[in-house]
Amino acid sequence: MVSELRKSRYGGMAIMCMRFHPKAHHILLASTSDGKIFSCNTDTGAIEEFASEKDNEINCLDFDFDGLHFATGGRDLSIRIYNSKTGQLVHTYEGYSQKQNPTEIQTAGCAMRVFALKYHPEYDDIFVTGGWENHLKIWDARSNDGVKRTIHGPHICGDSLDLKGMKILTGSWVATNALQVWNYTEGKLDKNIPFDYKGHDGAYLYCSQFCDNDVVVAGGSGTNNVQAINTVTGEVIGKVQMHKPVQALDTVMGGRLLAVGGGENNLVLAALK
Repeated sequence: MVSELRKSRYGGMAIMCMRFHPKAHHILLASTSDGKIFSCNTDTGAIEEFASEKDNEINCLDFDFDGLHFATGGRDLSIRIYNSKTGQLVHTYEGYSQKQNPTEIQTAGCAMRVFALKYHPEYDDIFVTGGWENHLKIWDARSNDGVKRTIHGPHICGDSLDLKGMKILTGSWVATNALQVWNYTEGKLDKNIPFDYKGHDGAYLYCSQFCDNDVVVAGGSGTNNVQAINTVTGEVIGKVQMHKPVQALDTVMGGRLLAVGGGENNLVLAALK
């Protein structure tokens, strides 16, 4: 462990998601289950409330490619886009309504809780969401309705969605085959990545992310740890063990620095060597 940014004795609700700023790596945003977004400076240790969403549980957030905006999703089904410098709300995509035409369900807003949101690493306006609906939604922020198509499969219950090139990484809250890679263009499953849950009932992942050198990181409630896994060999090359479920993680420098959070009400920074 490198340092603790918010010590557990300070209390507060569980941290649901974290994201480092893509340009200013010392800035980390963290969202909570009581609708707050905190801005954390990892250089100074300073933390301040940056934005809030009344009566919402913010399960996921992410910056766009250049860091000018970030988007959130959660319990109230809406997707919100913010100015990352001022914290001002820019646009809101409402969730699915039963009043909508049933034939438009493939391009409708979210109908169940949103637990994961990730911008495409090469295109500012494209992002993907996932949740209890057992499918992913592909969004384009340049359009009024947002959703362009869906990919059926993953049961996502946490910050367990990432994109790299034309590949999508998902971590599902299921016992087996929880960590998977999908083809972004075709919407089909590419491969299952083994997650070591020996001695436990299953993987039950809440978060996952691509790193450099064919490595992914993932964690959840099955093992209460984060594992760094080589996707070619299946080898676990590092672990961060927690006492309670891991609900959030983010990385910088290709995965060499990790931020981990969850039910323990603290943020843990760890380094892979």
